[in-house]
Amino acid sequence: MWQFFGRKEILSELKFLLEFEEKPEDRSFSALLILGRRGVGKTELLSQIEQRVPSNLPYVYVELPDPDKIPDSGDVAIDLLIKEASRSGLDIANLLPERGPYDSTTIWFGEILATLLRTGAIVVLDEFHHSGNPKLGFVSQIKLKIDIARGGRGDWGRLYPGKVVMMGSHQQNVRQLFKSTEPLFQRQDVTLRLRQWTLPTIMEMANQQGILIDPKKFLIL
Repeated sequence: MWQFFGRKEILSELKFLLEFEEKPEDRSFSALLILGRRGVGKTELLSQIEQRVPSNLPYVYVELPDPDKIPDSGDVAIDLLIKEASRSGLDIANLLPERGPYDSTTIWFGEILATLLRTGAIVVLDEFHHSGNPKLGFVSQIKLKIDIARGGRGDWGRLYPGKVVMMGSHQQNVRQLFKSTEPLFQRQDVTLRLRQWTLPTIMEMANQQGILIDPKKFLIL
């Protein structure tokens, strides 16, 4: 059976940053950016994190839709966010305020995100580069909610104890959103870079999977 190799350190770091060991009242907001090439294991890393999330900590994972391929992608993203929030055990329908008649899709997405962060949820936004597509246009609301959540930190009150984790398969496009000329500049508290396996990790995996003792399996490497 295949195991999870080569990510023990970053897995431990993520658990620390997401404050798994902290009491709910002691958690505070943070925004995490995870970078790594396509296929390096970002999604599997988050899958491992989800398996370890404490039962009192809602975990909401959403893959943002591609607005160039999916019509009404903003509404699709909102539906996914609400669905995953409900799946995590949150009574999101009763937590949200009533949607105003002039609340655009973008504003409503921001309101849902803020509500989730107030509950202490971990919100993972995968394929985050789509947020910068004008057809989706979520960047301004994400920036606004991060700024508001940051303002709720400190001794006077942890109003937004949740976490937002931003990641995606198009590393360069994700990084572009955080450049000095872009709205999300310095909006991440921590940047984690997921790199390819080192040679010792490859050899460890090969040994545990029996590849080294069976030359026929070398092609797996």
